Amino acid sequence: MDFSRNAFSAIAVDDKVYIAGGRNGKNWGQVSSDVEIINVNTLTHNHSCLSQSKATNAVALKNDLIIFFTGYALDKSNFDIITHVPANDQ
Repeated sequence: MDFSRNAFSAIAVDDKVYIAGGRNGKNWGQVSSDVEIINVNTLTHNHSCLSQSKATNAVALKNDLIIFFTGYALDKSNFDIITHVPANDQ
């Protein structure tokens, strides 16, 4: 991971690991909206962003849609969806 964190959600899909939200490892009170996407074959990192900072949130996969639920967030009524792009479709 690019920075240490806890209380994050993570899911592995094909050759990528998606790590979202959580609390910053250097400042446990700061909640993150960062989504780090790690390609395990190339060890490259890309980033996306949740609509709001979240911690202890659940994550699910439906087809190629990765759904991040609210968890610990200010607005409990929204969730985020990131579309997974398989390696052979890039």
